[in-house]
Amino acid sequence: MKKYLLFIILTLIPLTLCAWGVGMSGVSLLSGSEKGGAGGSCASCNSGTDSQIVNTGITADDDFVYIENTWFASRMTVSSDICATGLYFYSCDYGASDYGSITVELYTDNSGQPGSRVSAGYTGSISDLADALAINEVLFASTQELPAGTYWVVVKFTTLGASGPFIGVSETGGGYHMYSVDSGSSWTDVTAYGYYFELGILGCSK
Repeated sequence: MKKYLLFIILTLIPLTLCAWGVGMSGVSLLSGSEKGGAGGSCASCNSGTDSQIVNTGITADDDFVYIENTWFASRMTVSSDICATGLYFYSCDYGASDYGSITVELYTDNSGQPGSRVSAGYTGSISDLADALAINEVLFASTQELPAGTYWVVVKFTTLGASGPFIGVSETGGGYHMYSVDSGSSWTDVTAYGYYFELGILGCSK
């Protein structure tokens, strides 16, 4: 496995790579297949009935050098109204436990970049990632009715631990993937460096 070093605004320090993990295949680029849920209602959509309903179509297979106070985002299209239970991202922490909580939120699209959080319900956090590269799911406090449209899944890393965490990447793929080192005030296209993120929305069709 290779180590990745990305020079962005700051010079990054390469960290120990996570153990090899098996990615989960994307359904289709920027719009996933949909299943589950009760017709027109979100009452029966929960963590027991949901699926990776919309994703970037990327299968990550390695990790990404991470620095403090970095946000990562991927754009995706929701082709029809859905019930959203949460978000997911491919990542690991190599056994670290000293990096605090990671917030994951769903943002609107603002002229091809992440805009702002859709609403108060579209947020969740996680403080213990998988040791090896894997899908980490973050649930909302309650199921949300999400209209069709263009959105961004935003993963907010803040505190750097002794050996992680990392976000999973692929060197092949497509779509729109960005990062920010100033809490979302400005965004940079990470695909210029040849990296693509595996992020997505959990939920059910309506």
